[in-house]
Amino acid sequence: MSTLTSPLAELIEGLLSQPNSEARAAFLRQQARYDAETLAALATAGDTLVRDNPSRGAQLAEFLAELAERLPAPLPAAQARYLRAQAHALAGEWTQALPLIAAAREGFLAAGRPQDAVRTSVGEMHALAGLGRYPEALAAGEHALAETADPFITALVSQNQGLVCHRMGRYDDALAAYDRAAAGYAALDQSERLGHVHNNRGMVLLSLGRGGEAVQAFQEAATIFAARDLTLLTAQAQTNRGEALSLMGDHSAALEAFETARRTFEALGPGVERGTLHLETATAYLALNLYPEALATCDEALASFRAASMPYEQGQALVRQAAALAALGQPAAAEAALVEAETIFRELGNEPWLAIVWLEQAGLWESLDRGDAASAIAQDTLALCERLGLAVQGAYARLRLADLLAYREPETALAHLEKALAQAEALALPQLRYRGHARLGRLYRLQGQTDQALYHLTQAIDEIERLRATLPQETLRTAFLRDKLTPYEDLIQLYLAIGDEDGLRQAFAVAEQARSRALLDLLADSIDAQIRAAEADQTLPALREQLEALRADLDLIYNELLAADTD
Repeated sequence: MSTLTSPLAELIEGLLSQPNSEARAAFLRQQARYDAETLAALATAGDTLVRDNPSRGAQLAEFLAELAERLPAPLPAAQARYLRAQAHALAGEWTQALPLIAAAREGFLAAGRPQDAVRTSVGEMHALAGLGRYPEALAAGEHALAETADPFITALVSQNQGLVCHRMGRYDDALAAYDRAAAGYAALDQSERLGHVHNNRGMVLLSLGRGGEAVQAFQEAATIFAARDLTLLTAQAQTNRGEALSLMGDHSAALEAFETARRTFEALGPGVERGTLHLETATAYLALNLYPEALATCDEALASFRAASMPYEQGQALVRQAAALAALGQPAAAEAALVEAETIFRELGNEPWLAIVWLEQAGLWESLDRGDAASAIAQDTLALCERLGLAVQGAYARLRLADLLAYREPETALAHLEKALAQAEALALPQLRYRGHARLGRLYRLQGQTDQALYHLTQAIDEIERLRATLPQETLRTAFLRDKLTPYEDLIQLYLAIGDEDGLRQAFAVAEQARSRALLDLLADSIDAQIRAAEADQTLPALREQLEALRADLDLIYNELLAADTD
């Protein structure tokens, strides 16, 4: 509350500490401040408080509404209703917010404040968007623009238009709306509002796979909010920054950002932010192959979003829940979650998220040996992504098609992989790059093109090792590698196929780099075969001894990890 003047801050603290309505009225009388002007000033101050601490802001709004009715004071009563609506909206309680917004609008009109009445349309847009009622939200914005030429309200409407367009998957329209809002706020010297625009733009950039730009946008928002001591908004921006860092492959920094935000949200009390934080944390857990943890956090996020009637976020949580369930060997439950998510995004008209659902379905069906169905939906996804200009989803669709076509149509698979890798390079997304290189390496190995296979497999492993090196704990590094052993295995097979001593040493180095039991067993089988085939070769037994020493080291690591997990 450092942005409030000291007398108002002290008055608010005193008011919030009173035990009942009579005591609150008496407190203001003692201060000679029980009048409409003071209540209006407190409501204006509450606009800052509710955004920094929604529970305390909601409490102040409730007290002000009660006091305004007792005076009576029509304008502060309307302000208090709108303040209560803001508090509900920040907690994701959209259905509670809407009637308060309508009541506030009527109160402003009755008090002769038509511009304040128009401004409530901005809050209405936000609440309707939260409920997934996007056409109504856009109509409310158009109504507001028709009723006013106020540049501040115009900028607010533009900002909310950006939010609605983002949720509808209209990313270009969203960015254009945010640009209009930013220009309006800059002209009015509204730095805090610019922070909101930076944060919102970051979310759109994240949806477009432009992770580096998104990280920068979120950091700019967090810097603005922190400078104004807006704790809640700073934590929200850092949560979003964590999601962008996860996309960029910096999982350690992402988890650190999530943990910092979690502590802040816990201190501020309940709110929908916890659901959002659970959702983003689940995304990071999935990237690290921590599937039980991902499922648990998805379940918490989904419960929060269902309670708040937030369909857009419910759909996102269901997609992540399906990924965790599929990885844990529960395909029927995963399928059910994806069907529900698809229904939600169809109803919302959000095609980009529909593409993500289809990608998950293609992967699930491929794992269930439903190759034809998987190929068909992957092809539909690619067509949708190309129509919408979705580079990230399109690249993943090409990877999925390449997996399905690698043996039947290798040339087509190769073309998909080359395009996917080009998109990954353009977007600078390491998690997409290593997947492209790994698949190209395997395809070239199967075709006997050793040099090309060696290049791409080496590139894939280098990318994986760079990502793994950012993780601070051995448990995380081990879990992260769990589904990424294929390029190591392919490279070992490539070196073993060469058949000479140098190839065997290179294979050993790859297995040692990964420190994987599966790869060591693979290599041990090969060494055994080669020893039997060449008993006189003195180098092979030495490699056998090195292999056994490495396996002993690996056993020690696994035992330490098991002990750590049971503490």
